[in-house]
Amino acid sequence: MYMTSQSVTESEQTIAKRNAGYFAAELVEDGMVVGLGTGSTVFYAMERLAEKIRNGMKMVGVPTSYQAECRAREYGIPLATLHDYTELDIAIDGTDQVDPKGRLIKGRGAAQTQERCVASASRIFVVVADAGKKTACLSAPVPVEVIPSAASLAAKRLCEMGGLPPGA
Repeated sequence: MYMTSQSVTESEQTIAKRNAGYFAAELVEDGMVVGLGTGSTVFYAMERLAEKIRNGMKMVGVPTSYQAECRAREYGIPLATLHDYTELDIAIDGTDQVDPKGRLIKGRGAAQTQERCVASASRIFVVVADAGKKTACLSAPVPVEVIPSAASLAAKRLCEMGGLPPGA
């Protein structure tokens, strides 16, 4: 869900982020295990989830990053890990860009691996975005997270695909 206007004020953007986050939080039902992404729009979802918890809803969150973990703790959302739950009911996360076909660029917040693991474990994956994430053409750098022992292999494969990894 995002606004169609390309020209929005800061307060309109804040309202759009809050509305998108609250909408996503309404998809969470009592007893669910929920992947909690990172970013300002997801933090609004957490804000609404905290309200629902205070009103008696039970849920457990699995954060995708240290930032998400800290914010969830601030809101009093009970937390677990993928060690505790290998299947999640739903995950809510943001995006960096979204094009008219719904294609995304995600991961510029540096929590890629954990984000992908949480998304993969989730039956439902919800992406929240405001109008500021909408673009006619995906143009942001595509982030790639690589484990150190595979850095040379990853650089080689990226070059083969036409990419230009750092140091190449």
